Amino acid sequence: MTRPTRLRRSELSTPGSNPKMIAGAAASNADLVFLDLEDAVSPNEKVPARKFIIEGLNTLDWGTKTRAVRINGTHTHWCFEDLVEVVTGAGKNIDVIIVPKPKSARDVWFVDTLLTQLEGQLDWRREDRPRTPDRRDRGARPGRGDCCLLPAD
Repeated sequence: MTRPTRLRRSELSTPGSNPKMIAGAAASNADLVFLDLEDAVSPNEKVPARKFIIEGLNTLDWGTKTRAVRINGTHTHWCFEDLVEVVTGAGKNIDVIIVPKPKSARDVWFVDTLLTQLEGQLDWRREDRPRTPDRRDRGARPGRGDCCLLPAD
């Protein structure tokens, strides 16, 4: 499988809790838009924001933009359901999963393992799966991913 070349000259962070801003992000000129479930969303809006993100990813015209979702950190009680609900609901329309504030390789492994299980459950072929970190991340499976940014050791 050949991965497309993706320009990343501009990146737009958009709160997942605001459908109007999600629509504006889709219409923007940004090369990458990440729909945020983490810092931009208050605790009482995190669960409903998942549905806004799923709806936006599935119904809006994103053109050639790279579509990313920043989940809540693996140390939070929201992370698991962020991944399950958003990937199950809109995974074929997600290019990148952003894992915030990883403390160690096990955080990336957790996400990789859960995505692998979801892929099996959803019966996705390799080319259908969302992109997550590749081997440069010190942990995830080969063949997966555009990029991964982790803090230095």
